Amino acid sequence: MTVPSSHFAPVWPISRAQPQETQANSKKPTPMDCSRFSVEVEDDLGEPGGKEEMTEVRISFFDEYHVQVGFAIVLFCNITRAMVKRRGGFHSMVERSSDAFERLARVVFDDRAKIQRRFRCEGNRLWGPEVTTEQVAFLEHLEVGPEFQGMGVGSWFVRQVWLGDGFANVPKAPFLFVRPAPLVSTDSSASIADSLAHRSQTTSRLRSFYRKTGFRRVGSMDYFSLAKDPGHPSRRSPENEDWKLQNQEE
Repeated sequence: MTVPSSHFAPVWPISRAQPQETQANSKKPTPMDCSRFSVEVEDDLGEPGGKEEMTEVRISFFDEYHVQVGFAIVLFCNITRAMVKRRGGFHSMVERSSDAFERLARVVFDDRAKIQRRFRCEGNRLWGPEVTTEQVAFLEHLEVGPEFQGMGVGSWFVRQVWLGDGFANVPKAPFLFVRPAPLVSTDSSASIADSLAHRSQTTSRLRSFYRKTGFRRVGSMDYFSLAKDPGHPSRRSPENEDWKLQNQEE
């Protein structure tokens, strides 16, 4: 599974240029035993002053033989409302962050660093004033190596690493946001119609993946969020009842 990438580049032990299986001989991959997986955490604080406001963290995961099977990049927002009052607005404070996070900030939060009021009465009405910018993380990129896709690694990261308590070295936040969307295609030979169809199908699969791991849509926007608190209304909302965009999702 992938979401828009930051500047980190993945390093895989096996070449990505492996031939794809044909539909005739392909079969569903066997789930991996992730119980002995380990994680390594690396901070990238970006420009001077970034440590105060934003922290970008790369979380790499390895199997029991220390072969890297995937990684995630999470951007943590450390902006408090007191900082916003002192410095004149939340939106101007995130202008130096990644384009993806700045878009999240402007779409989901108002300039006072509060979640926009309309989300209390939009969609399934799952999100409210409990969501503040000083408690928010954004999953900017999640990728599993091509040889390990479809084996439960992405689900393991969300359910065991992020929601679980067994990885003390991994920083957490009460709310993890994501915008399920495929990476921009670099295949210049594909027609516009084929590219749009591929993007639509991939986005649908990504939304399904995130819903299955506990994420729920924020209002009627294309952002989803995962609450760490199992008692949060979003964690009690059934996957098949999550809000879907009219004419865009089955």
